[in-house]
Amino acid sequence: MNPILYPPLPLLLVDDEKPWLRSLSITLKSTGGFTNLILCDDSRQVPEIMDSREVGVVLLDLNMPYVSG
Repeated sequence: MNPILYPPLPLLLVDDEKPWLRSLSITLKSTGGFTNLILCDDSRQVPEIMDSREVGVVLLDLNMPYVSG
């Protein structure tokens, strides 16, 4: 049985700090009930993610290596 994802379109969380991504995802799941999250720790992967699926909201760090926010 597949769980119901909320919201219908995923939230994309982008930050080069893995502990921050994990902390934010836990907070969004536990306090907001968000279950449809995509975590990305390499900003170079964002275009590929955005090309491969619809995303409802992007939360990203402005200062990252390679490609800044």
